[in-house]
Amino acid sequence: MAFDSYAFAQIIKDELTKVPGVKRHDKYSFISCPFHQERTPSGRVLHDPDRAGIGNFKCYGCGHKATWNELADKLGL
Repeated sequence: MAFDSYAFAQIIKDELTKVPGVKRHDKYSFISCPFHQERTPSGRVLHDPDRAGIGNFKCYGCGHKATWNELADKLGL
């Protein structure tokens, strides 16, 4: 079965609606980093189906990077 990036992007967007305080944009969303304490969302999750790295997480506060599976596990999704 081929990888469907559009279906994966929709799954990511749907799952991120369960995260409190998510700030959703067209190609990515910002969330509070689950790897450190913060008050303002500084972690970006890519959900653009036309770019490489879909589902990848990067925190601009602490620098932590994670795959979608690592992030989803940490968030309890």
